[in-house]
Amino acid sequence: MEKEINQTEKQQNLHKEENNNAFQAYEYLTLKIKKEEEPFLTDAYKNFGWELVEKQNMFTYTELHMKRNYKIKNREELVSLQNEFEKVMRNVDKWQNYKTQAATGWSLSVGFAGTACLAGATFSYLAGLIGLCVGLAVPGFVCWGISYFVYKKIKADKTKRANLQLEILKNQAYTICEDAYALL
Repeated sequence: MEKEINQTEKQQNLHKEENNNAFQAYEYLTLKIKKEEEPFLTDAYKNFGWELVEKQNMFTYTELHMKRNYKIKNREELVSLQNEFEKVMRNVDKWQNYKTQAATGWSLSVGFAGTACLAGATFSYLAGLIGLCVGLAVPGFVCWGISYFVYKKIKADKTKRANLQLEILKNQAYTICEDAYALL
């Protein structure tokens, strides 16, 4: 989840409610999130007293604008739980990225090794060393060919490991949301 919480945009504004002319203070929050995370996070932040004011769909992400009554009961506990929730969600992001980081690194390394072999083969050919050219070209093409399979294999291994941790983290997030909802 690529979520950016702009603390500068998390500000306190003062508004007057039309009904009963009661003074009402609000705080605001803007979240930049992946589009697929929007339903979950909208529901989750409701448990901390936030209400969705506006949703803007951008090209690669969604921006949620929320507000909350500044004088909400149990505010300190809700803020503490929200910070804990956000920490868990940052860990979810890290584990989501974990699935592909090592796989990408290894497959690129194998591909670059293949490229280096083919560059050596090219220079060997230009120097008239045909045997060395063939000796370097074969591993070069093999490295290019297997880099995709290296990616798939490592990603599958890392995904198994990450999914176990993601399940634990999502259960923590749900528990935090339940605790926050109980405070409202």
